[in-house]
Amino acid sequence: MEVHILYTAMKEYKRIPLGERYCFHCRKRRTFTNVLMVPADPMSYYGPSAKVVCDICGTQDADVFPGWARTCED
Repeated sequence: MEVHILYTAMKEYKRIPLGERYCFHCRKRRTFTNVLMVPADPMSYYGPSAKVVCDICGTQDADVFPGWARTCED
């Protein structure tokens, strides 16, 4: 069996501060940032993506209650 994984290098485009929220990883109130990532190759098939990260621990989506997931509408 062969497995092919396509990796596209991404670079940070913009950081948008979201203010203070509860971090379920740190177990404290921390500041969070929305990080917008874009492909490093301008001819890439993939588009931009965003992630919410804790400014202290760097955990992605740690502001979402355990067992819940972020959707595109968020």
